[in-house]
Amino acid sequence: GRKKEFFAHFVHQFSWILNNEDWSIWDERIKNQKSEKLFIYDVSDKLFSPDIYKNFAQKMNQCFLNETQEGGHLSMISRPEEVTQLLRKFLLQFNVESHQSTIKVA
Repeated sequence: GRKKEFFAHFVHQFSWILNNEDWSIWDERIKNQKSEKLFIYDVSDKLFSPDIYKNFAQKMNQCFLNETQEGGHLSMISRPEEVTQLLRKFLLQFNVESHQSTIKVA
């Protein structure tokens, strides 16, 4: 029916983008980034494998990588508490003393 057609069209479009998009523009943009970055990915992501996230993170300077379990592609929605804890931990490492009173880490 219509749902199958829509899904087939979606998969076709996404596959075309993955195969034809020029991702090299990101190489130039990210190599000059100086600030610390945090990548949070989920091992059960159906769109991108952990290797894709790891390879992208390797191209970036000062990139920290954390993974969640069973959160899927949008782990910030499906696992908000876990993602929030990872973000807090990451942010607190930079200026613990000034943020200790305003950010509570469970």
